[in-house]
Parts: sequence; C-alpha cells; structure tokens
Amino acid sequence: MILADTSVWIDFFRKPNAHVKELSEQRRMVCHPFVAGELAAGSLHVRHRMIMMLRNLPQLQPVNDSEFYAFLEQHEVNGRGMGFVDIHLLAAASTAGNVRVWTKDRRMLEQAVRLELAYQP
Repeated sequence: MILADTSVWIDFFRKPNAHVKELSEQRRMVCHPFVAGELAAGSLHVRHRMIMMLRNLPQLQPVNDSEFYAFLEQHEVNGRGMGFVDIHLLAAASTAGNVRVWTKDRRMLEQAVRLELAYQP
C-alpha cells in the first residue's frame, strides 16, 4: 500500500497524474487523516472532489502519542527538517508494516529512504 503525503496530492489536484489515479483506482493507496486534514484546511478549489476521493480510500490509522514518541526516539528522526505531520506519517507507515510513503519533500524522502519506507515511482 502507498501513503501519498500532502505534496503528492497537491500536485495531483493541480495537474492530474495518471500514476496517482491508477494507484487509487486499484485501491493500492491509503489515506492518513492528517493528510486529508491538511488538504481540507488548504485553499485548493477542488475541495469537495478531493475530500470524497480521499474518504473513499482505505484509511491508515494514526499512531498514538506513545507510539509517536517511541518512533521519534528509536529512529532518531527529530532535528532532520521534518514537521510533526511528516513524522506521524512515517510512524504510521512503519507501524502498519506494508505501507510505503510517497513524498515530494526532500527531507522527508531522505528519511523514508533511510528507514526503508519510501515509495519512488
């Protein structure tokens, strides 16, 4: 399964990408509520279509606080230029075990590669 972060979805909603469409139609993508929340809070003018599409994808559950802080400590991802949501996405993918993270953010991609969680089409 593939978890696309906010950067991938923003690009997709601005200019549709055949690969994103194919993966979502094949139900090979999952959505994390923090990604949906970031997109819903943004200024994309396709908000209703976006929300429906994301809600129809399988949902990846967020990690709880204890799991978040344990992931932070165990994998030493703090101080590497990522934010709270980025680290949550990596932690959720790591916990799920069968999820890879697709991002266009350089720093998040570096950590996803290091942790063997990266999806690179």
